[in-house]
Amino acid sequence: MNICKKMLMAVGGMVFAISSLSFAGSWGKDSNGWYYLNDDGTYATSGWQWIDGNNDGTAECYCFDAEGYLYTNTMIDDAKVDSNGAWIQDGVVKTKNTPKSDNSILHQSINSNSSSNNNSITGRLQPGTYYLKSGYCDWSIAYDSNHIERGRTNLDENKYEYIILSGNENKLNFEFYDATVYNGYVTSHPLKMKGTFTRKSDGTYSISNTYGNAYDRNASYYGDPEFNIDSISNITGDSFVIHNHWEGDGGYDTYWTMVKE
Repeated sequence: MNICKKMLMAVGGMVFAISSLSFAGSWGKDSNGWYYLNDDGTYATSGWQWIDGNNDGTAECYCFDAEGYLYTNTMIDDAKVDSNGAWIQDGVVKTKNTPKSDNSILHQSINSNSSSNNNSITGRLQPGTYYLKSGYCDWSIAYDSNHIERGRTNLDENKYEYIILSGNENKLNFEFYDATVYNGYVTSHPLKMKGTFTRKSDGTYSISNTYGNAYDRNASYYGDPEFNIDSISNITGDSFVIHNHWEGDGGYDTYWTMVKE
């Protein structure tokens, strides 16, 4: 894999060149793999990038292909990345301190004695209101066994579609709302999904869905998977990604990147 070669100057000498430092974007995942959306709306592509995904002052180094997808569990030139995509040496994730004032392009050596970091691409959920920053839906429609239509629908920023988290970082109740718009005016904010996120010992969250109103938004409808949350990921202090999978005439996977107000 040579796609990252122009970004990698000398791994043996512990030097990475032209690697930008990011800590204001968000991780996302689709059927092709993980990607990273920078805060300016661009995607990390074609090279190495230091990313402080949870804004804790420590960044890991990742490599992305020309389409913006993360390399994982492989060798890239002379560098090895683990199953999370982080650059490792001797089984240890290489890290770099990332003061928030430093937004410059990096041309620096990596300290071979850098401490290891548990790069689980997850953090701790915080209570608050989060709105839709971006997202997409990969869908298919099976008209019959010989005619299956597939596509992707992108979701733009929409502050009328939001989720409210209440509780603490170990157990939060969630309520997901979207807007009903008539003739250009928002007429209501009906409840779309409801349930609980509970933090597990491995740092991930289990999900209990107690309300999924799929058809009549003026009535209660429990347990329909069309509007249930299947998983959450890419958790930072002020953003996370929601994933919903539903099998209908064909099926779809929807991902919402939610950002705290």
